[in-house]
Amino acid sequence: MLLLVPKANAWGHDSDKADYIMNSAGQLERLSSPAADYVYASLQIVRPELYKNHMSGTSFSNRDIFDAAQTAGRLYGLVHDGGWYHFSTPQSLDLFHQQVAPQLQPAP
Repeated sequence: MLLLVPKANAWGHDSDKADYIMNSAGQLERLSSPAADYVYASLQIVRPELYKNHMSGTSFSNRDIFDAAQTAGRLYGLVHDGGWYHFSTPQSLDLFHQQVAPQLQPAP
């Protein structure tokens, strides 16, 4: 299960590409193209045993695990409907403080 953000709501995501499309059952297909609707928000729920072949100390990508789940028809998504902010550089954090932070309401 991957947490996804609609591309239009992904503040700071500076690419015209998104990561996934989702069908009506919530199943995902990775596109990594401008036609994709959702950005992967780097939060997932997975079974630990999916990593058993990747624990040998070598590097790997979670994408390998997600792609295998997709092939098996077991990759699903949940759409986050709140704010989501992508920070990849100190400049993006500065931009957030200039553009977004002043508009946010403090919690009651």
